[in-house]
Amino acid sequence: MGNYAAISATSWQNGTVPVELLESAIGLERISRLHDHLLKEAIRRSPLQTLEDFKLLALLRRTGSGLSQADAADTLLVSKGATSIRIDRLAGSGFATREPGPNRRTTTVLITEAGVAACEEAQLHVAAAHQSLLSSLSSAQLRQMTAIAGVIEASLDDE
Repeated sequence: MGNYAAISATSWQNGTVPVELLESAIGLERISRLHDHLLKEAIRRSPLQTLEDFKLLALLRRTGSGLSQADAADTLLVSKGATSIRIDRLAGSGFATREPGPNRRTTTVLITEAGVAACEEAQLHVAAAHQSLLSSLSSAQLRQMTAIAGVIEASLDDE
């Protein structure tokens, strides 16, 4: 494959995109949809309601000492409003708590013991989903896939 940086939107519209690029894009989209489906099914088998709830709980679990709502939103690349809704849902389920932050304007979100247990159970289901998706790849193929994903991610960061 060559360098496809110069391919324009017009090329996509008029069908002059190289076949290998088109096939790669279609394959990537199919894998992405399958991955999303498998993760949503995994979360349905857990105590959590949504994949987004799992991502927030996993983030809180990794930090250990809690996070401000703004920091959680920034880390998860979602709005503060969406984060607030997730925190409300997790707090209502007993998986997280809100406590006053270091100043009057902030709140620290903490994971509870029940949240840790729910996160661990969800993680088992998510790991099984990833195993299902990736089990047909060899170690070398997994390393290659990781390297390619890193190149794509870095190119998106440059934009």
